[in-house]
Amino acid sequence: MLATMKMMRSGGVPVTGPVHRLIANGNTARDLNAWPEAAEAYAAALERAPELFHIWIQRGHALKESGNLAEASVCYERARALCPENSDPHLHLGHAAKLRGDMPGATRHYFDAARCVPPAIDAIAELRSLTLKGATFDMHQFRDIIEQPGSTTVFEGLADNQRPHPEPEQDFADTDGVGSRTCVVFDVSDLISYFNHARTPSGIQRVQLETLREALNDGARDVRVCAVHETREEWIEIPPAQFLDLCHLSRHGTEAEWALTFARVTVRLSVEPPFVFPRGALLVNLGTSWWIPNYFMYVRRAKQEAGIRYIPFVHDLIPLVRSDLCPPLLVRDFMAWTVSVLDHADFYLVNSLSTRNDLMKISTYLGRSIQAERIEVVRLDAVPAKRDLRATDRGALARVGLQREPYVLFVSTIEPRKNHILAFEAWSKLIDRHGAKRVPKLVCVGNSGWMNEPIHGHLKARPDLEAKVLILSNVSDEELDQLYDGCLFTLYPSHYEGWGLPVTESLSHGKVALCSRISSIPEAGGDLADYFSPDSRAELIETIGKLAFDASYRRSRERQIARDFKPRSWHEIAEQILNSASQWIGMDAPVDAEPPQAALGRYCSFSRTLAPRLWPGLRSTETFRFGTNWWGRDPWGCWTKAGGGALRFLVPDATKAHRVYLELLGMPNVRCELRIDANGREGLQEMALEPNEGKWVPVELPGQDAHDLPITIDLACGTFEDLRKTGNSGDTRTIAVGVRGFYICESDDADARMAFLEAVSLSSIDTLSANRPPADFLSLQAFLERAVLD
Repeated sequence: MLATMKMMRSGGVPVTGPVHRLIANGNTARDLNAWPEAAEAYAAALERAPELFHIWIQRGHALKESGNLAEASVCYERARALCPENSDPHLHLGHAAKLRGDMPGATRHYFDAARCVPPAIDAIAELRSLTLKGATFDMHQFRDIIEQPGSTTVFEGLADNQRPHPEPEQDFADTDGVGSRTCVVFDVSDLISYFNHARTPSGIQRVQLETLREALNDGARDVRVCAVHETREEWIEIPPAQFLDLCHLSRHGTEAEWALTFARVTVRLSVEPPFVFPRGALLVNLGTSWWIPNYFMYVRRAKQEAGIRYIPFVHDLIPLVRSDLCPPLLVRDFMAWTVSVLDHADFYLVNSLSTRNDLMKISTYLGRSIQAERIEVVRLDAVPAKRDLRATDRGALARVGLQREPYVLFVSTIEPRKNHILAFEAWSKLIDRHGAKRVPKLVCVGNSGWMNEPIHGHLKARPDLEAKVLILSNVSDEELDQLYDGCLFTLYPSHYEGWGLPVTESLSHGKVALCSRISSIPEAGGDLADYFSPDSRAELIETIGKLAFDASYRRSRERQIARDFKPRSWHEIAEQILNSASQWIGMDAPVDAEPPQAALGRYCSFSRTLAPRLWPGLRSTETFRFGTNWWGRDPWGCWTKAGGGALRFLVPDATKAHRVYLELLGMPNVRCELRIDANGREGLQEMALEPNEGKWVPVELPGQDAHDLPITIDLACGTFEDLRKTGNSGDTRTIAVGVRGFYICESDDADARMAFLEAVSLSSIDTLSANRPPADFLSLQAFLERAVLD
C-alpha cells in the first residue's frame, strides 16, 4: 500500500506512481511519433490528475500532430484555465488557429502570449511574420508590448549619431567640399528583407554590416539608415543604435534577443512617420536591389521630392557576364535591373577593377557609357576582427569529426558558378592516385544556392568520394574561424567573382588560398594566393597535390602571408565610401527625375520580363509608371493600387496631337469603374471593365503649348478589390485597374495607326514592341570578348 502511494515527479510536479507510468508511456509514444497512442496515454493520466498543466499541453501537442486541431485546442484551453499567466497555452492556441486558417484568432492568441511575463518570444516572432503575410492588427499595440520599459541597446556610445535631424529643406550640397555637412543615407531595404528569412549573414550582408557599423560611428558627417516599406509606399528611418543592435545580434546573442530586436525594427517600419530626405542627400545602397519589386519607383520619388543622388554598390554583373551559370529567371530580372539602374544611378561603387570594367563595358554596349570618375573602386580587402577563441566554444572541429583529420576548406554557396564539380573531380583523381587515406578531406561550407542538384548527384554517384567530402551549412562566425584555423589550405575554384571574400578571409587566417585565375580573384589574392585555370582539372590536381603533400612549400607560403598580408580595416573602407560621397556631392548629377521618352509607333509592355536578352539602345519601360500607386510588375503587366495610377512620358513634339492606346485589364472579381484624364483634362474617357476583361482603350491627346512638355495620363479607378478576401493564393494586395502596356503615335500618322490595328487583329502586338531586338546586332557576349578598356 505504501509503495502505491509513493510520490514521483513529472515536470517538477509530484504525481503518483500510476500517473507517472501513464505519462512515461505517453512520452515513449511521443518520441516514436505514435501520436494517437501518446494522446490516449496522456488522457488516462489526466483522468487521474486533471490538475497537471503540462500534460494538458502535451496531450494538445499529440492531438495536433494527429490532425485533431479542435480537440487539441480544447486541451490548450484547459491548460490556460489552470495557469492563465503562462504564455505556453496562448502560444499553442495561436499555432492551432493558424493551422486552421483562422488568422484573426491566431493573432489574438499570439498577442495574449506576448503580454505574459515573461513574454513568449515565439509569439512575437509569429506576429512579426504575420505582418509580412498581410495580417492587419494594431501595430501601435504591438509596439507597446515589445518596447519594454528600461530596455537598453547593445551599443551605448552613439550620442553624436542621434542628434536632432536638420530641417527637411536644409541644403546639404557643400560647395567647398567639407565633409561635415554631407548627408549620407544608407538604404538597408534588402538587408531587412534578408533578415525576414535568415539570421546569419552571408557575403554581401556581412559587407553591409561591417561597413555600416563603422560609418554610423563617423562623427564628422550626418549618416542615416533607412529602408523602404513597400506596403506603406514610404522610406522609413531606423535609429542608428537600434540598427547596430540588429547588426550585432545577427551574429551574437540569443535567439530571443534577436527575435525581440528584429520585431522592434519591423514594428518601427510599420508605424513611424515617413523619412524626409534632406535636400541633396546621397542615397547609398551597399546591398542588392534587383529582386525588390518597385524599388526604383521609390528612388524616383526621392529624386523628385528631395533632389537626392542615388549610389548603388555593384558587387558583380555575373548574371550578364556568365549567364550560363545562373537560372534564366535571375538572368532576366538582372537584365531589367541593369537597364533600370542606368536610368537612376548618379554614381557607382564597385568592389574591384574587374567589376568596374564589366560595368563600363556593359553600359557602353547599351549606349549608356559611364564616366570613369563616377565609379569608385572600393576593394573589400578587409576582414572581420578575429574572435578570441579562448573565450568561445572551441569544439566546432570535434563536433564534425575534424579535430585529428587533415582537411582543405572550401567556403562558398553551393551553386554551379562556384565550380564544386571541378573540385570533386580533382578529389576523385587524387583518391585514385594516392589512396583515400592520404588525401585530405574536403570541407565545403555554405548554404544551398540554385541549380545545385548535379553537385549533390556527383557526390552520391561515388561513395568513396562522398566519404571524403563534408558539407556544412549555417556555420557561425566562431565556427568558421575554427575551420579556417584548422585547415591545411583553402580552395576557391569559382568560375567568376565580383571580389572573392573567402580569399581575403583565408589570407587573414594565414592560410594559402588556391584560387581560379579569373575575374577579380587575382585582385583579392595578389601574390599571396596560388592559382590555376578554372577550366583545367589537371592544373588544379597538380597545385592541390603540391599544397597537400609538400609541407615545406605550404609553410613557406604561410610565412610569406604572415609577412606581407596587410588587410585594411572596415573603418578604412567606410571612410573611403564616405569620402567619395563628400567629393561627389558637389558634382552635377547626370541623372535627374525627368520622365522618359516614349518611342512613337512602338508598344511599351509593363510586364516584369524586360526582354530575353540585351541589345544596344535597350531601355526600360518601368519608368513610364508615374508616382507610387503601382504594384510590382507581374509577367502579364502591372496592377495599379486603389484609386488607380498614372503614366508620364515625353514625346518628340508635344505640340502635336497624339493618340495613345491603353491595354487594360479588369480586376478578377470586381467591376472596374474607370475615368481617364490626361494633361489636366478630365474625362477624356469614361468606361467600365467587367471582371477579367481585357480591352484596348484609345485616348485622344490634344497638342500642348510647348514641344517639350511631358504627357501625363491618369487612370482614376472608382472601385478596387482586396485580394485577401477574394483570392485563394495568399495574395494580400488591394488592386485597381491593370495595365498591360500602351502604344502611342501622332494622331495624323495613318501608317502607325494601321500598323497597330493590324497587329492587334493578328494578336501580334509584340512585333511592334519597343523591347523587340533589331534584326541584326552584336550580342553582349561577343561584345565583351572584343571590348578592351583602359
